[in-house]
Amino acid sequence: MTVSRSRCDPCGITCLISIYLIVIYTDYAFIQWIVLPLDVSLWAIVISIGLFQLILLLLVWSHLKASISDPGVVPQPQHKDNGQDLSSNHLFAKKDDNSGHNWSVCSRCQMYRPPRAHHCRICERCVRKMDHHCPWINNCVGELNQKYFILFLVYTGTACIYILLSIIWSFLKSKLDSQQRMIHTSVLLIEALLFGLFVVAVLTDQIQAICANETAIDRYVKSKSQDHKSSSLTTKTTKLKAKKLMTEVCGTGPMVWWLIPCDPNHKYHANNSHFIV
Repeated sequence: MTVSRSRCDPCGITCLISIYLIVIYTDYAFIQWIVLPLDVSLWAIVISIGLFQLILLLLVWSHLKASISDPGVVPQPQHKDNGQDLSSNHLFAKKDDNSGHNWSVCSRCQMYRPPRAHHCRICERCVRKMDHHCPWINNCVGELNQKYFILFLVYTGTACIYILLSIIWSFLKSKLDSQQRMIHTSVLLIEALLFGLFVVAVLTDQIQAICANETAIDRYVKSKSQDHKSSSLTTKTTKLKAKKLMTEVCGTGPMVWWLIPCDPNHKYHANNSHFIV
């Protein structure tokens, strides 16, 4: 698979750098100005710092996986002849999935794509079950990396809640006896509130979309379309159980594994020359 142009997107690169700078600062400020000044036992300090490091580790792990993983890019034919009918290419000879829905031809890629695949103008590739292009991971959110994106939101929200609780604990145990500590605590408080509210809103939207078996693009197309046939796929699939839909995104193993940023064992892999549907 060729490297998508999203890797060179200035906005995406800026957001990536910002994420890790924020994580580094947050870790420093939390340990140096929230936990260590507390008049508590060494054991309490170790537990508090250890839990926060675990949360940050899972956060960074999820973010890296969401950023570098293939979101479900539709493979392009290796050779394109001008004027050639794409239906003659053996890689795209199958234009129907098991549910009987026809594949479409992307007007930009000029290639066949499976149902619910959409073209990303930033990556300039079609992505299977594309939800949106997220600059914070410098990648699309699609069928193969949506789990990692959701876990990134989960652990970011968890870190924000942990920081807020730790600040309250800090107020109860000791006073802000220095200007530096007050400044860093205030920055952490604002950061936790802003990012916490943001990720909770996005995470809620993601979970609702999964349970309805709709991506953000699906909902947009459905709201704009006046043709009943264009929304028939979504209407039929919303009858599926929420747990089954979550399993398709997070994996078929025990639910506890959903919290680990590991491969959810999708049937499609980008290094294959075709989809297994």
